[in-house]
Amino acid sequence: MKPIYLIVLAAGLSSRFGRNKLIEEVEGIPIVARVVCAGQEAGLKNTIVVTGHERERVLEALSPLRFEEVHNPDYFQGMSTSIRAGVAYVRDKARAIVISPGDMAFTEARLFDTVLAEFARSPNDIVVASFRGRSGHPILFNEPTFDDLMQITEEKRGMKEVVQDHKEHITYVETSTSRALLDIDFEEDFARAAKELELEKNRK
Repeated sequence: MKPIYLIVLAAGLSSRFGRNKLIEEVEGIPIVARVVCAGQEAGLKNTIVVTGHERERVLEALSPLRFEEVHNPDYFQGMSTSIRAGVAYVRDKARAIVISPGDMAFTEARLFDTVLAEFARSPNDIVVASFRGRSGHPILFNEPTFDDLMQITEEKRGMKEVVQDHKEHITYVETSTSRALLDIDFEEDFARAAKELELEKNRK
């Protein structure tokens, strides 16, 4: 049986953040490395990192980890180009793909575990990590969606178009943690995330 691949998107310009957010550290670990580690701790050893902007700095941040790099020279045209680059590299080798943006600074292995366990129970076309009814990350795409992923564009809303087209074959799996939603776009998002995680801790 072909494996499930993890694709981490690490090519963006971080234009809203003002500098490369992927190499910013949380608890001493670069954000992009935290994402890769979380996926691999969940068993996704077949890991692809799509690079682009400041490629060398991103690779340096990931240097202790094992993964395959796919460089996207068209990264400045948007995330869709990175998704297509990653999917093109693994489409003949994978039975499913788990995609995560590289800026999910507070992701954990349990988020990936939840998505993978749901896929094992009911191998739908798409499995989306969610929290209280809100879609988050990571997202798993089964092999029947690969051709559609290769056609996405920024103009057609990227992955969202594929999700919409397969809406009858999607599972939204509750993760019970806001970490599925906590990406980093602006500097102040670190404080927002810390506040949300503290509230979550107090709710338990």
